[in-house]
Amino acid sequence: MSALKKHHDPILTDKPYLAGFAIRFHALCDILEMKKFGRTKFLTRISQLSWSGAKACLDEDRPPKRELAINSASLEISKLLKQQRRINVTPKDVEDYLVVGSGPLESQIQINDDKEMGARLAWDISQIPYSFNAQVMLMIHKVGNEMDIDVFTELEEQQLELLNRKMTIHCYYSDIDNNMESDESLKELIRSMIIVARAKLQ
Repeated sequence: MSALKKHHDPILTDKPYLAGFAIRFHALCDILEMKKFGRTKFLTRISQLSWSGAKACLDEDRPPKRELAINSASLEISKLLKQQRRINVTPKDVEDYLVVGSGPLESQIQINDDKEMGARLAWDISQIPYSFNAQVMLMIHKVGNEMDIDVFTELEEQQLELLNRKMTIHCYYSDIDNNMESDESLKELIRSMIIVARAKLQ
């Protein structure tokens, strides 16, 4: 199944999106140095969604279905990035990053990953228990094996580390713990992230 999904309800946006919205949203929250708790409320405020609507976006790993909501959220995040981090991006740049994981903001985050800020700022897992991180890495390895991909040899060390950080943060913030191996949506997300990580080597 393709990681790109498309909405068909005519009253909703018809734009395709890439799995990983929750990871990308949390990455921007990390860059803005926001605490873990309160991020659903933050998404509610900037998108004009209800609390349950914002929570559904993060739990279901998808952007807001209504175009007005994603436009509003992107506008507010772009303002905060400029004010707090001096990252000059347009609302469209933020929207492209959140919805399809591409564009100038994605490139800037990738560049920062190679510099001082690095993955440690955008994907800081220092406060997450090592045992939890190890459990996520084992899950990534198992999913890779199911795809006939050895993540330890077929991905560059930097790509594998970033993949591990992203998935550890996603699982931790989503309260996914003992049910990792039975969570099919999580496995699908890991598959798509492995494909993306591997594609960057080609």
